[in-house]
Amino acid sequence: MSFIEANRVIEAPLASVWGAIADFARVEDFDPYVRTSKMLTSQRAGVGAARRLTFEDGSSASERVTDWYDGAWMQVEVFEHTLPVEAAAISVCVHATDGGTLVSMAMDYAPAPGFFGALVDRWVVRGQFERHFAQVLAGLDGHVRKRTARTERDAFSVFAAAMA
Repeated sequence: MSFIEANRVIEAPLASVWGAIADFARVEDFDPYVRTSKMLTSQRAGVGAARRLTFEDGSSASERVTDWYDGAWMQVEVFEHTLPVEAAAISVCVHATDGGTLVSMAMDYAPAPGFFGALVDRWVVRGQFERHFAQVLAGLDGHVRKRTARTERDAFSVFAAAMA
């Protein structure tokens, strides 16, 4: 098995960050690699929720939530995929910090078998996944900040209208 991890502090409340992550159907709002996300279940969050992702390069993967602790952590199994790995599980964890919310993404995955699979993992796959995770976290940061600013602006508008 191989393992990668990426972390980022997002200057927003934990509830705002988790809200974006927990909306399992809307990953394309912050993942620049995802062209479309289609729910495979009527359940949009929590254990059992499943989606089919189509990536910008035409590849695809299905993901199913296998573990969930609301407001803190989820684990997702990747299945029925065209990724260059045998199997994968992704976890996303959030923690409140003094500066906002620390988001950690990690993936355990089995590279393609054999010597060639190990080489491709070391020289290509690992770097692609690391870049992808960094860009997902940057996208999440931008998405949450935009939503938070919009919410604050709407709240101010309501307050200003009430005072008028």
